[in-house]
Amino acid sequence: MEFIEIKTRPQLEDTFEILKELVPELKKENFFESLNHDLMKNQKLFGITSSGKLVSVAAVWLLMNGLLEKFLWIHAFVTTKGERSKGFGQKLLLELEKYADREKFNEIRIHAHRERAIAFWENNAKFELFSHVYRKKIELK
Repeated sequence: MEFIEIKTRPQLEDTFEILKELVPELKKENFFESLNHDLMKNQKLFGITSSGKLVSVAAVWLLMNGLLEKFLWIHAFVTTKGERSKGFGQKLLLELEKYADREKFNEIRIHAHRERAIAFWENNAKFELFSHVYRKKIELK
């Protein structure tokens, strides 16, 4: 297993395919266009490879609040279907924790709403629930 920062076009192609398992409505052209958007400058993509093949992906935002606390916000975290429950997610999270420590982040946060994901974050990863997220969709005109 190898931890990588995803940067090359072939890695990004593989990343798209894995993220599509998490977000089936994700469109390739939107994914690639978003990578160059100003609002994504604080995003990084990380992954775990096995035998040279990308199997697990995390998309994170590097954020800071008004108290100068830095936090790494995981907004996508997925292992490809055929490789789940083999420890790749645990390895990816461990490497993200090491990265956050090296870069002096105060904490790691994630929003989870799927039952299996909630169980992973609470039981396996030992994350604690600390807030509720509310949203209101804006209909674009």
